[in-house]
Amino acid sequence: MSIKTLAQCSFAALLVVLLCLGASSRAVGQRDVSQSSVGKFEMNQADVRVVLHDLFKLVGVSYSIAPEVHGTVTLSLRNVTFQTALENVLRQVDATYRVAGGVFSIIPKQNASSNVAQIQFDNVDVREAIREAFRTMNVSYTIAPEVQGTVTLNLRDISFDTLLSNILRQANASYRVDGGVYMIFSNEFPPSTFPNHGIRPMEMPSVTTHEDTVVTQDGKFLYIVRGMQTFKVQKSDLKLVRMGSLQGDQGGGRTQKG
Repeated sequence: MSIKTLAQCSFAALLVVLLCLGASSRAVGQRDVSQSSVGKFEMNQADVRVVLHDLFKLVGVSYSIAPEVHGTVTLSLRNVTFQTALENVLRQVDATYRVAGGVFSIIPKQNASSNVAQIQFDNVDVREAIREAFRTMNVSYTIAPEVQGTVTLNLRDISFDTLLSNILRQANASYRVDGGVYMIFSNEFPPSTFPNHGIRPMEMPSVTTHEDTVVTQDGKFLYIVRGMQTFKVQKSDLKLVRMGSLQGDQGGGRTQKG
C-alpha cells in the first residue's frame, strides 16, 4: 500500500471526528437574513445544537458553535423573524451571537460581555499585542503569517471585540470566528483568496483545537495543519490531494516521504 493511500485512510477517520466537532455550515453570500420569516418552529427539550441546525437550515446561512454552548431548548414560535427566533433559542442557553463575513458565530454570553479594564501598547509588534489581548479571553486563535506591523494604543473599559478590532486596524488585518476559533488574517490576503495550489501555513499560538489540529475550509477543500504537517483534502470524498510540512509542501501529487 502506498504512502498516499495510508495517509488517506488515516486522515479519513480524523476528518470525520473533526467535522463532527466543528459547526455545520453551508456556503452563502453575505446577505441580511435577520428579517427573514420563520413560519412555524417548535422544539420540546431539544439539544440546542439540533435546534440551531434546524433553524439555520430554514434560512440557509453559515454558522459555527463554540464548544461551551450547550443545553436544551423548548419553544413554539409562529410567523416570527429569524432574528427573533434565534434570540429566543440562545436566551435559553445563556448564549449570544456575532456575525462576521456572513457567518453567524454562536458563543457563550459571558465571552461576549467580558470587558478589558485597561490595556496599553507603545509601538509593540502586532503579534505580541494580539497574544496579550487573547490572554484576557479563554478562546483559541490563529494568526496568518502576513499579519505584520506595530501597534500603539491606550484603551480602558472596552469589550474584547473592540480591543481586537483596534489592534487589527493598525495592521490592516481582520478576523473571523470559525468553530469557536478566531482566525486572524491580513486584509490583503483574506481567506477567500488563499492560494489553491497548496496549504496555507498558519502560526498557531495558544490553539487548543482537537489534538493540536487546525482545520480551515473553502467550498471544495479542507486545509489541515497538524503539528508541523499540512494537508489539503477534497471535501466531497475525503481524498488527500496534497501533503507537506510547514517548511514547504510537495507538488505534483507527490507525498512527503518519512
